[in-house]
Amino acid sequence: MVFHRWFCAAILAAAAPVFAIEPFVIKDIRVEGIQRTEAGTVFSYLPVKVGDTMSDEKAAQAIRALFGTGFYKDVSIEADGNVLVIAVQERSSIAQVEFTGIKEFDKDQLLKSLRQIGLSEGRIFDRSQLDRAEQELKRQYLSLGRYAVVVTTTITPLERNRVAVNFTVDEGGCRENPRDQHHRGEVFRGAGSDRPVRVAHTGVDDLVEQARSVFPSETGG
Repeated sequence: MVFHRWFCAAILAAAAPVFAIEPFVIKDIRVEGIQRTEAGTVFSYLPVKVGDTMSDEKAAQAIRALFGTGFYKDVSIEADGNVLVIAVQERSSIAQVEFTGIKEFDKDQLLKSLRQIGLSEGRIFDRSQLDRAEQELKRQYLSLGRYAVVVTTTITPLERNRVAVNFTVDEGGCRENPRDQHHRGEVFRGAGSDRPVRVAHTGVDDLVEQARSVFPSETGG
Protein backbone atom coordinates (compact mmCIF):
# COMPACT_ATOMS: atom_id res chain seq x y z
CA MET A 1 0.00 0.00 0.00
CA VAL A 2 1.24 3.51 -0.81
CA PHE A 3 1.43 6.22 1.81
CA HIS A 4 2.67 9.13 -0.27
CA ARG A 5 -0.61 10.34 -1.77
CA TRP A 6 -2.37 10.45 1.61
CA PHE A 7 0.58 12.20 3.17
CA CYS A 8 0.55 15.03 0.62
CA ALA A 9 -3.18 15.47 1.11
CA ALA A 10 -2.58 15.72 4.84
CA ILE A 11 -0.03 18.50 4.30
CA LEU A 12 -2.44 20.50 2.17
CA ALA A 13 -5.11 20.11 4.83
CA ALA A 14 -2.62 21.09 7.56
CA ALA A 15 -3.65 18.02 9.47
CA ALA A 16 -1.77 15.04 10.85
CA PRO A 17 -1.29 12.27 8.23
CA VAL A 18 -3.50 9.24 8.57
CA PHE A 19 -2.50 5.88 7.08
CA ALA A 20 -4.56 2.74 7.00
CA ILE A 21 -2.01 0.00 7.66
CA GLU A 22 -1.30 -2.50 10.36
CA PRO A 23 2.11 -2.10 12.03
CA PHE A 24 4.61 -4.75 10.96
CA VAL A 25 8.16 -5.77 11.81
CA ILE A 26 10.56 -4.83 9.01
CA LYS A 27 12.45 -7.84 7.64
CA ASP A 28 14.18 -5.93 4.85
CA ILE A 29 14.32 -2.48 3.26
CA ARG A 30 14.40 -1.99 -0.51
CA VAL A 31 15.10 1.31 -2.29
CA GLU A 32 13.82 1.87 -5.82
CA GLY A 33 14.29 4.68 -8.34
CA ILE A 34 17.76 5.93 -7.40
CA GLN A 35 20.10 6.80 -10.27
CA ARG A 36 22.51 9.35 -8.90
CA THR A 37 22.22 9.21 -5.13
CA GLU A 38 23.16 6.14 -3.10
CA ALA A 39 20.88 3.79 -1.21
CA GLY A 40 22.89 4.69 1.87
CA THR A 41 21.69 8.28 1.56
CA VAL A 42 18.09 7.08 1.78
CA PHE A 43 18.84 4.77 4.70
CA SER A 44 20.52 7.57 6.63
CA TYR A 45 17.31 9.59 6.66
CA LEU A 46 14.95 6.78 7.63
CA PRO A 47 13.69 6.72 11.23
CA VAL A 48 13.58 2.90 11.12
CA LYS A 49 15.86 -0.02 10.35
CA VAL A 50 15.52 -3.76 9.85
CA GLY A 51 13.96 -5.28 12.97
CA ASP A 52 11.98 -2.16 13.89
CA THR A 53 8.21 -1.96 13.78
CA MET A 54 6.86 0.13 10.93
CA SER A 55 3.93 2.36 11.81
CA ASP A 56 1.94 5.26 10.38
CA GLU A 57 3.96 7.74 12.38
CA LYS A 58 7.28 6.30 11.20
CA ALA A 59 6.10 6.39 7.58
CA ALA A 60 5.20 10.07 7.88
CA GLN A 61 8.56 10.85 9.47
CA ALA A 62 10.41 9.02 6.69
CA ILE A 63 8.62 10.87 3.90
CA ARG A 64 9.13 14.25 5.56
CA ALA A 65 12.83 13.53 6.04
CA LEU A 66 13.40 12.39 2.45
CA PHE A 67 11.54 15.35 0.97
CA GLY A 68 13.48 17.63 3.28
CA THR A 69 16.80 16.64 1.69
CA GLY A 70 15.81 18.39 -1.55
CA PHE A 71 17.19 15.43 -3.52
CA TYR A 72 13.79 13.98 -4.46
CA LYS A 73 10.72 15.38 -6.19
CA ASP A 74 8.58 12.33 -5.40
CA VAL A 75 8.68 9.83 -2.52
CA SER A 76 6.41 6.89 -1.76
CA ILE A 77 6.51 4.10 0.79
CA GLU A 78 5.01 0.68 0.28
CA ALA A 79 4.84 -2.55 2.24
CA ASP A 80 5.59 -5.70 0.28
CA GLY A 81 4.82 -8.28 2.92
CA ASN A 82 7.35 -7.50 5.63
CA VAL A 83 9.64 -5.67 3.23
CA LEU A 84 9.63 -1.88 3.42
CA VAL A 85 9.88 -0.42 -0.10
CA ILE A 86 11.07 3.17 -0.50
CA ALA A 87 10.44 4.49 -4.03
CA VAL A 88 11.94 7.84 -4.97
CA GLN A 89 12.14 10.05 -8.03
CA GLU A 90 15.29 12.10 -7.97
CA ARG A 91 15.65 15.71 -8.91
CA SER A 92 18.13 16.26 -11.73
CA SER A 93 21.59 17.54 -10.87
CA ILE A 94 23.77 19.88 -12.89
CA ALA A 95 26.64 17.99 -14.50
CA GLN A 96 28.19 20.93 -16.34
CA VAL A 97 27.76 24.62 -17.05
CA GLU A 98 29.10 25.92 -20.36
CA PHE A 99 29.16 29.22 -22.24
CA THR A 100 29.10 29.91 -25.97
CA GLY A 101 29.94 33.26 -27.54
CA ILE A 102 31.56 34.99 -24.57
CA LYS A 103 34.50 37.27 -25.33
CA GLU A 104 34.26 40.02 -22.73
CA PHE A 105 34.51 37.78 -19.66
CA ASP A 106 36.59 34.91 -18.40
CA LYS A 107 34.55 31.72 -17.99
CA ASP A 108 35.65 31.27 -14.38
CA GLN A 109 34.46 34.78 -13.53
CA LEU A 110 30.98 34.01 -14.85
CA LEU A 111 30.88 30.62 -13.13
CA LYS A 112 31.68 32.32 -9.83
CA SER A 113 28.81 34.79 -10.32
CA LEU A 114 26.34 31.99 -11.06
CA ARG A 115 27.59 29.94 -8.12
CA GLN A 116 26.69 32.82 -5.81
CA ILE A 117 23.03 32.55 -6.87
CA GLY A 118 22.96 28.77 -6.47
CA LEU A 119 23.62 27.49 -9.99
CA SER A 120 26.77 25.41 -10.37
CA GLU A 121 28.01 21.94 -11.20
CA GLY A 122 26.92 19.36 -8.64
CA ARG A 123 23.93 21.39 -7.44
CA ILE A 124 20.33 20.25 -7.76
CA PHE A 125 18.84 21.61 -10.98
CA ASP A 126 16.10 24.15 -10.35
CA ARG A 127 14.43 25.72 -13.39
CA SER A 128 13.43 28.75 -11.37
CA GLN A 129 17.13 29.61 -11.08
CA LEU A 130 17.58 29.88 -14.84
CA ASP A 131 15.86 33.27 -15.01
CA ARG A 132 18.05 34.53 -12.19
CA ALA A 133 21.14 33.19 -13.96
CA GLU A 134 20.23 34.89 -17.24
CA GLN A 135 19.58 38.18 -15.44
CA GLU A 136 22.92 37.89 -13.65
CA LEU A 137 24.75 37.36 -16.94
CA LYS A 138 22.98 40.35 -18.49
CA ARG A 139 23.87 42.45 -15.46
CA GLN A 140 27.53 41.62 -15.97
CA TYR A 141 27.36 42.78 -19.58
CA LEU A 142 25.35 45.90 -18.78
CA SER A 143 28.12 46.94 -16.42
CA LEU A 144 30.37 47.09 -19.50
CA GLY A 145 27.90 49.02 -21.63
CA ARG A 146 26.72 45.98 -23.58
CA TYR A 147 23.06 46.99 -23.68
CA ALA A 148 22.09 44.75 -26.59
CA VAL A 149 23.28 41.48 -25.07
CA VAL A 150 21.02 38.46 -25.59
CA VAL A 151 21.30 35.30 -23.47
CA THR A 152 19.75 31.99 -24.55
CA THR A 153 19.76 28.95 -22.26
CA THR A 154 19.78 25.34 -23.44
CA ILE A 155 19.21 22.37 -21.10
CA THR A 156 20.47 18.98 -22.29
CA PRO A 157 19.46 15.81 -20.37
CA LEU A 158 22.34 13.45 -19.62
CA GLU A 159 22.59 9.93 -18.22
CA ARG A 160 22.03 9.24 -14.53
CA ASN A 161 19.41 11.97 -14.22
CA ARG A 162 21.83 14.83 -14.84
CA VAL A 163 21.65 17.86 -17.12
CA ALA A 164 24.07 20.12 -18.96
CA VAL A 165 23.34 23.85 -18.91
CA ASN A 166 24.62 25.98 -21.79
CA PHE A 167 24.35 29.76 -21.99
CA THR A 168 24.67 31.10 -25.54
CA VAL A 169 25.55 34.78 -25.44
CA ASP A 170 25.18 37.30 -28.24
CA GLU A 171 27.23 40.18 -26.90
CA GLY A 172 25.51 42.67 -29.20
CA GLY A 173 28.36 44.32 -31.11
CA CYS A 174 30.28 47.37 -29.88
CA ARG A 175 30.03 48.79 -26.40
CA GLU A 176 27.87 51.85 -25.89
CA ASN A 177 28.32 54.81 -23.62
CA PRO A 178 25.40 55.39 -21.22
CA ARG A 179 25.51 59.08 -22.26
CA ASP A 180 24.79 58.03 -25.84
CA GLN A 181 21.87 55.90 -24.69
CA HIS A 182 20.31 58.98 -23.11
CA HIS A 183 20.11 60.71 -26.50
CA ARG A 184 18.94 57.72 -28.55
CA GLY A 185 15.79 58.14 -30.61
CA GLU A 186 15.26 61.89 -30.07
CA VAL A 187 12.93 63.83 -32.36
CA PHE A 188 14.12 67.11 -33.92
CA ARG A 189 11.92 69.81 -35.43
CA GLY A 190 13.50 72.57 -37.52
CA ALA A 191 12.58 76.22 -36.99
CA GLY A 192 9.62 77.19 -39.11
CA SER A 193 8.90 73.58 -40.02
CA ASP A 194 6.11 71.35 -38.75
CA ARG A 195 7.81 68.25 -40.09
CA PRO A 196 9.32 66.18 -37.24
CA VAL A 197 12.41 64.15 -38.06
CA ARG A 198 13.41 61.16 -35.94
CA VAL A 199 17.16 60.81 -35.83
CA ALA A 200 18.75 57.40 -35.23
CA HIS A 201 22.27 57.67 -33.87
CA THR A 202 24.88 56.21 -31.55
CA GLY A 203 26.45 59.36 -30.18
CA VAL A 204 26.27 63.14 -29.87
CA ASP A 205 28.53 63.73 -32.89
CA ASP A 206 26.29 61.55 -35.05
CA LEU A 207 23.30 63.50 -33.80
CA VAL A 208 24.77 66.84 -34.91
CA GLU A 209 25.85 65.56 -38.31
CA GLN A 210 22.47 64.06 -39.08
CA ALA A 211 20.67 67.22 -37.96
CA ARG A 212 22.88 69.28 -40.27
CA SER A 213 22.05 67.03 -43.21
CA VAL A 214 18.34 67.57 -42.60
CA PHE A 215 18.35 71.32 -41.87
CA PRO A 216 21.61 72.67 -43.43
CA SER A 217 20.54 76.32 -43.38
CA GLU A 218 19.46 76.17 -39.75
CA THR A 219 22.58 74.44 -38.40
CA GLY A 220 25.24 76.34 -40.27
CA GLY A 221 25.92 73.47 -42.72
